[in-house]
Amino acid sequence: MKRETKLIEKLGKGWYNKLESFLWGENFTNIKKQLAKEKRRILPESENLFKCFKLTPWEELKVVIIGKTPYDILSKNKPVADGLAYSYNNTNPVEITTLPEIINIIQEMDNDMNDGAGFPERNTQLSDLAEQGVLLLNSSLTCVEGYRNAHRDLWIPFVKEVINKINEYNSGIIFMLWGKHGEQFENLIDTKLHYVLKAGDPEKGGDAWFGCNNFSKTNEILKKNNGAGAQIVWYDTIF
Repeated sequence: MKRETKLIEKLGKGWYNKLESFLWGENFTNIKKQLAKEKRRILPESENLFKCFKLTPWEELKVVIIGKTPYDILSKNKPVADGLAYSYNNTNPVEITTLPEIINIIQEMDNDMNDGAGFPERNTQLSDLAEQGVLLLNSSLTCVEGYRNAHRDLWIPFVKEVINKINEYNSGIIFMLWGKHGEQFENLIDTKLHYVLKAGDPEKGGDAWFGCNNFSKTNEILKKNNGAGAQIVWYDTIF
């Protein structure tokens, strides 16, 4: 019961209820065993492992962005990764040029939603998006210091289960799949129930990323289906 309570606290009750069978099954047990064997420093910090679910309750889900692996660097001995895909907690100073994906994401948000007027003023910490119903889900929830792909395949069964439950219990969700990390899950998404928007890897930028207009396209869908009030405020100067 104590372990169940901890998982509910970390995930939120809605997500826990949907994922319960997986969380007590063989695949999740294997994930925990592999992490327990890890001798290197695991990122992000354990309290942020399921942060994306906690900040985006099941009942408020509108959009799923499937990211890459967490940032593998530290700032003042604290992880830059904060548990949300592509986000980093900028209370930990880091040279932003070392994180090209967040630079390019903010640039595309600005181009798409703000006519290119405000870059780079948007906060690099993306919790405001999560709190609006955007699930910022990394394709791997963990990595180790200095090696982003250390657990690249470990969490794939978990991510697949998240998508399966969204298919089973929800509809009208917009999935943004960016680069190969996102597109590997495309065939799992029921496109009769949900929407899929694709773009190139934001880390690489280029024509495959810039001009994708995923953010305005998402708002067009949300507005059409649920009214103007359902749209996401993607680009805001939050400090």
